Amino acid sequence: SSTEVDYKVMIAGEIIDELTKNQKYKEALIWVENLKKQYPKSKFLNNILNRENQIVNPNLTIHFENHTQANLPIHLVAEAKNVDKFSLNIYEVKDDFQNFLKYVSNSYDKNLFTAVKKSLVRKETFDLQDLKDYKTHKTSLEIKPLPSGIYVVEYVVENAIQENFYFIA
Repeated sequence: SSTEVDYKVMIAGEIIDELTKNQKYKEALIWVENLKKQYPKSKFLNNILNRENQIVNPNLTIHFENHTQANLPIHLVAEAKNVDKFSLNIYEVKDDFQNFLKYVSNSYDKNLFTAVKKSLVRKETFDLQDLKDYKTHKTSLEIKPLPSGIYVVEYVVENAIQENFYFIA
């Protein structure tokens, strides 16, 4: 079979990578759409679709301090791409310090977060300005004051839990 199509798709993938590196996301997406129309049966089209997903999928990262003062507003920094709204589910840990310490020692294990006995304190929703430019933007946010205690938080984007973290007030 002819490999001419696959070479063209691979070369176009390199062009898309270069456009993405230079933050020309809209131009890169035009290339992706053209490739999907011209070469729908290419073996390398999935690589192009992965590049498209990296550009258009929402992404949110929260930066925070692990220790904060009680009864004062809590500062967060949100780095967001393609996100116009997210929420924080804030839970307090009261009596389950052993499971909390296990979670702290390996916070990447999602099972340890769910094992911690916690009670929902409140849910806070934040609106972000999505400029529809596919770039990552930083913004400063504030959580309303909380009394002293140990808190675990999960953040939700488009009704899906993205990540979790903890802090002590």
